Amino acid sequence: MPKEDFTRTYIDNTNPNATDTANPYGTVAKPRLTIPTAGSVVEVHGTIGGAGRLNLNVFGIKEKPVFIRGPNISDRPLITKDIRYTG
Repeated sequence: MPKEDFTRTYIDNTNPNATDTANPYGTVAKPRLTIPTAGSVVEVHGTIGGAGRLNLNVFGIKEKPVFIRGPNISDRPLITKDIRYTG
């Protein structure tokens, strides 16, 4: 089986400890605020909702795409707003 060449990233912009500063991948205790760049597997927890649109500015490339997923098949994130992908 080929080696997975992607970085798993934890993001939770509702966590008071969340920061992108000196935090390239995030953890449960200190998640990132935003989605990083190419070659990332972004794990979203909880619900993303509210008014307005969710603008995702991601910079994946063919060789290193960005994947957005939940923790597992039975614990999927709930996104209840319009999404616009750019990048």
